[in-house]
Amino acid sequence: MGHDNPEPESSAEKLDQVLPDSLDRRTFVAGAISASVAGLAGCAGGGGSAGGSAGGSAGGTPSGDVMSRDIVWRADWTVAVNNVVTIMAEHEGFLEEYGASITKAERGFGSADTTRRIGTAQDNERLGKANFVAVMNGIDAGQNVSIIGTDRPRSALGLIYEEGSIDDPTSYSGLDIAVAPSLRASYPLYEVATGMGGPDNLANNLQTVEESAHPASLENGEIDASWHTTDTFADYDAQTDIDLVFEPLYAHFPIVEDVLITNTDWLQEEDNLEFVSRCLTAHSHCAKYIMLNPEEAVDILREDLNPDLQLTERDVLLTGMRTGLLSLALRDEVKNQGYNFLSEDVLTTSMENVAEANGLEVPAYEDVAATEVQEQADLATYTDEEWSQIQEYTGEWTDLLE
Repeated sequence: MGHDNPEPESSAEKLDQVLPDSLDRRTFVAGAISASVAGLAGCAGGGGSAGGSAGGSAGGTPSGDVMSRDIVWRADWTVAVNNVVTIMAEHEGFLEEYGASITKAERGFGSADTTRRIGTAQDNERLGKANFVAVMNGIDAGQNVSIIGTDRPRSALGLIYEEGSIDDPTSYSGLDIAVAPSLRASYPLYEVATGMGGPDNLANNLQTVEESAHPASLENGEIDASWHTTDTFADYDAQTDIDLVFEPLYAHFPIVEDVLITNTDWLQEEDNLEFVSRCLTAHSHCAKYIMLNPEEAVDILREDLNPDLQLTERDVLLTGMRTGLLSLALRDEVKNQGYNFLSEDVLTTSMENVAEANGLEVPAYEDVAATEVQEQADLATYTDEEWSQIQEYTGEWTDLLE
């Protein structure tokens, strides 16, 4: 895919060569992950469950049974550091460990497409991960989806520009702003958040420019700023010889970035509530594993989940992990309520802000949030030691969104 080099031998293939025929690789991996996560919790001195779960139960499903559904869990975009949790939870055995089995977790083709697929029950697609703005637009259009948890619980979006070139990032009328085609629909959030107007009253020369052209355009002064994300900011900063700064949307407009969704009608079918709660639990504990082991997660991502990423420097992917996943997760709600938490205050504020920017009707929280899934799930929380470890690893990016 995109190069002529032979595909490298994956870790999965190496396991298949050395494991006896009687031992299934997936069972082996699930057991290894369980032992690894349990070991991490012990090292942290927190005691209790492997994932630091609020319920205090042991990792995995207590009875050892596995519920199976012939469904696809659809991510929002290609397999990368910012959506690796969705893919890894299935591919690396976390779902089986927590008592759920699906047909496959697959990449997506944009959040709007993923929301439509889940909302219309296309084929066998019943679970998804998508950008919150796209999900709200889908719900407003009548898509039959419910939110089961937050994935990246702070917006990754912001304005990227050369340091010193803009005196006040909240008052930049007349500047040339570049936006990638996939992010144009999200830009009105910044216009409304900073009081510059709404989607029908843009005060700037907004240009839709392919993402690859943004760094050079910033460096050459062809544009004044780029509307993009934290992980892209790290890439742009590395590619240019100018000092760039990032003005986060989150500082002006609290909003979640990504959410996990399910088809509302399908959720109500027999035993699907229990099944989805297990999927959410597995996703939550997979996310904790990644946050405590980002370097190992990047290696799995490159070797097993998307070998094309071997064309990208490992350090670049690690920076993307810090900026595109870990820094966004550093909310008190994640630490205390669990990764994939669902807070009425947080979700309602996010809905109101998106509705204001996009001219949507604000739905009632209970009509959008599948709280019954949260009640049955056993989300992974974090000890003080674990949280400090993540903050230290994330480093300067910890404060990026404050």
